[in-house]
Amino acid sequence: MKKILFPLLAVAAMACNTSGDNSGDSGNTKDSTVVSAIPKEQLIVKINENNATLTNVENPDSLRFICSAQAELCQQFVKAYPTDPEAPAVLSYQAKALFVLGRPKEAADTYRRIIQAYQDYNNMPEVMFLYGLTLDQEVGDKAAAEKAYLKLIQTYPNHNLSQQARALITQLHMTDEELIKSFEEKNKK
Repeated sequence: MKKILFPLLAVAAMACNTSGDNSGDSGNTKDSTVVSAIPKEQLIVKINENNATLTNVENPDSLRFICSAQAELCQQFVKAYPTDPEAPAVLSYQAKALFVLGRPKEAADTYRRIIQAYQDYNNMPEVMFLYGLTLDQEVGDKAAAEKAYLKLIQTYPNHNLSQQARALITQLHMTDEELIKSFEEKNKK
């Protein structure tokens, strides 16, 4: 399953570049009591460089190294600038890095943090979908995954990820045999 999800996460990482406008003054550093050892602008540059690099890394050791560095940089940024407009995008990058590092529970917790703290984030449907998907396929918490998918569908009923969430809900409690039979029936049509 990770072979399927990693390309999805790589594409998602490219889709939500931190240079996008999340409606706010990203230059505001007065919102934090914690100051990073690395200036904010340099953190953003390095985070974006890591994202660009991650889409081309084939060596597993290099991938783990970059993801580990990415998770740490993202943590540093959000700790120093929690109310910065870039914070939800940076947390999303952190969740993806944690996922690749084999820490899906932490990735799910990070997605949940975005959902709870940054309701106006412009990539919220993606975050909600990846939260449900991570709970479903990696953490194995089907009940929590169903709640996450239903919240996505309720909040963004016409979004294409809501359509995918509907399909996943129907498959959520199926056995492997039932899934195979369902796919075979669809392929016959």
